[in-house]
Amino acid sequence: MKVPKLAIVLRGRPDRNNKQLLYLRYAFAGKSYWISLGVSVHPDHWDAKKEVVKARDVTSAKINQLTASVKFKANDWAISMLIGGQVPTFESYKESMGPAQPGPNERYSKDLVYLTIDHLIQEKSVSEATFRAYRAAVNHFFAQTQITYLDELTTDVVLKYRRAVVSGKNENLANQYLRNLKVVLRHVARRNKVVLPDPFEGVEINISRMSEKKSLTLQEYEALVKCYNGTKDKSEKEVLRRFLVLCKGLRFSDTHRFTRDDLQEFVRGNQKVFYFNRAAQKTDVAGVVIFLENDLHLLQFDARGKLFETIGVAKYNKDLKRISRKITGREITSHYGRHYAADQMINSGHDIEDVQIILGIKDRNIARVYAKRKVESTLGKILDNYEKNKPDPPD
Repeated sequence: MKVPKLAIVLRGRPDRNNKQLLYLRYAFAGKSYWISLGVSVHPDHWDAKKEVVKARDVTSAKINQLTASVKFKANDWAISMLIGGQVPTFESYKESMGPAQPGPNERYSKDLVYLTIDHLIQEKSVSEATFRAYRAAVNHFFAQTQITYLDELTTDVVLKYRRAVVSGKNENLANQYLRNLKVVLRHVARRNKVVLPDPFEGVEINISRMSEKKSLTLQEYEALVKCYNGTKDKSEKEVLRRFLVLCKGLRFSDTHRFTRDDLQEFVRGNQKVFYFNRAAQKTDVAGVVIFLENDLHLLQFDARGKLFETIGVAKYNKDLKRISRKITGREITSHYGRHYAADQMINSGHDIEDVQIILGIKDRNIARVYAKRKVESTLGKILDNYEKNKPDPPD
C-alpha cells in the first residue's frame, strides 16, 4: 500500500505584507488536500525545495521547527496506519488531529477564509449559488472593515459593521451577510482544525424577509402567452418560450439539462400526458414537469436533442425583465415561473403534496411559500362540498 506524499507549501493570495500561508499538502490516491498551519511567510524567504524558511532569526527557526514537526507527525501517523493494516486516508488523518493552535506569529490571515470557500466549491460541498453568496458576504465584510487577520475580527467589529450597513437602510442585507460570514467561519475552523474566537456572541442576526413571494397573475401570464404567439422576433420568442416552460414548475438550471431523451409519456385510455422527471442538481429531489397536448408547442428540441441553449441566469433575467416590462409594465425574473406553477396547482384543487411532487421540494413549509391559496379558491371548495353533501329538502 502506498504512503501519502507530504510536503509543506506556500499557497493562496499574498496579504498586504506580500506574505502567503504555509500548508501541509497531503497527497494520497491521486488527490491532494491542504491543511493550513496558520503561519505566513514571504515567498522570497521560503526555500520550496528544502521546505524551510531561509531567513536566520528566532521566528524563522520556530517556523522551521513547526513545519518539521507537522510533517514528521503526519508521516509517523501514516506509517502507523499502514503497519496496522489500515488505509491512511486524508479524512482519517483529519479525524486524528486535535484542534490546531496558532503558529509562532499566532495569527491567521483572512486569506484562510477565501481558501476555505474555494475548497468548498472545488469539492462541490456547496452549490454555485451558495458559493457566490459566501463570496459576496466575505468580500463586503472585509472591504468595509479593512481587517487583515482573523484575530482582529471581534464582536465590536461585527457590531460596527452591522450599524454601518443598517444606517444605509439595508438591515436585511447586513443580517444576510453576517449569517453567511458566521457559517463560513465555522467551515474555516472545522476544515482547517483551527481555534477561532467567536465574534458573534451576543449579536442578533434576525432576517425578517429573505425574499418576497414572486407572484405572477393569470392576466400577466396570458399577456406573455399572447406576445409569444404573436411576436416574430426570434430572440424575444425564445426568451418567452423558456419562461412559459418555467411556468410548468421547471428550475432554470434544468432548462440546460433536459433533452428529448428525458421526455416521458403517461397514457390512460385515450388520454396522454408528457412529462420530465429528473432529480434536481441542488436538492437531488425529482420534480415531475407536466406538458398536456396544448403545451407541446413549447417543446422544441434542436438537432442535438437539447430543449434550450445554455445561457447564464443573469443574462437571461436581464432579457426577461426588459421584455416583461414592455408587456406587463413590471419586471419579472425566471423564478416567477415556479411560483406561478405552484399557485395554479394549489388553486385548482391539488394539495400541497402535489405541489411538492411537481416542483421537486422536500420541505412542505418551503412548498407552502411557493403555493399561495386564494380565498376565492377556498370558498369555492366549500361551496362545492356543500352542494355535493347538502341534505335533500324536506317533503
